This record gives sequence, structure tokens and C-alpha cells, in this order.
Amino acid sequence: MSKFFNDSADCKPDLHYMIDISERLEQIKGMIDAGQYLTINRAGQYGKTTTLQKLSEYLKNEYIVVSLDFQMISYADFNNEQSFTGAFARELLKVVDKNKNMSETTAARFEKFANGHVVNATLSMLFKCIIGWCRESPKKLVLIIDDIDSVTYNQVFHDFLAQLRGYYIKRNKIPTFQFQQRISQECL
Repeated sequence: MSKFFNDSADCKPDLHYMIDISERLEQIKGMIDAGQYLTINRAGQYGKTTTLQKLSEYLKNEYIVVSLDFQMISYADFNNEQSFTGAFARELLKVVDKNKNMSETTAARFEKFANGHVVNATLSMLFKCIIGWCRESPKKLVLIIDDIDSVTYNQVFHDFLAQLRGYYIKRNKIPTFQFQQRISQECL
């Protein structure tokens, strides 16, 4: 099968024509190493998802990378904090090797959220779990969130982003993600 120009999803070097983005990845890594927060906003098919997938691979030796795709969380999961915290924990546990990258206690806490066993779960309770994980982790954690467009007008989502930003601002006092990346096709 010959290569072709892909304009429908992420690009794969063995299937698609691609430009070399190694210089861009090194530049972004420098921002991550410096603890910067950034958002990528671009129209569709500019390589945002492909860049983030390559970035996750590029960072995995130095950081624990939590790369989430909000397309995988349903509309109903954004109805309230209880449902969102469960969905977020389920997605997190899918992408993190919990046996390698978190203690049994922390993994059990996320499992409780994921299974809906945290009564009246709130974002604050979820972030308390995340802070505990950041505190105990031997590596810094990087959070990448892709495809947030479908939930940009949702109050639970805005509360989640506000708390992410708040913890980022207090990162010198409260352990949190080293880097937080949001990606969307429109400005929020």
C-alpha cells in the first residue's frame, strides 16, 4: 500500500505523508521542562492530534504522560461532577500503567471514582486524589487533553478547567501536573 495525504484523522508515518516535527517536539518539551501551560487552538486537520500523540511518545521516558481524548467521554458524563469524576478516572486508568506509575493506594482511590463508589463525588475530591498521586510520584506528571470542542459550553467542564488552572497557579505550593495541555479547534 502506498502512502497518501491524510486529512481525516491522526497521521501515521508508515501510512501517510508527514513533515518532520522533531524540532517542534523539542521546542514543546522545553516548555514542559520549564513548567509552562499552553493551549493549541487551530482549525481541523492542522496536525494537533498527531503532534500530541508524538509528544506523548517523546516524553514517556522522563515523565508520566496522561494523554486523554475527551471524545471518549460521553455527553452524559458531563451532566454533573459525580458522573464526570467517574468518567475522568476511567479514562485516566485506561492510559496509565497503574502497576508501574502509581501506588496501590492511589490506584484504589482512582478505581473508586471510576466505579462510582465515591458518594457525591466532586471535582475537589478528584483533585485531592490527583494531588496525592503527584506528591508520591517519582516522575513528574504531564496532562494532555485532546478534542475538548464537544464540551466547551458545559459548566462541569469549565469548573474542571478552572481547577486545573488554579492548581497550576499554585504549583509551587501544591503538587500538581508539570504541564497541562488542552487542544481544541476554537478558542475558549
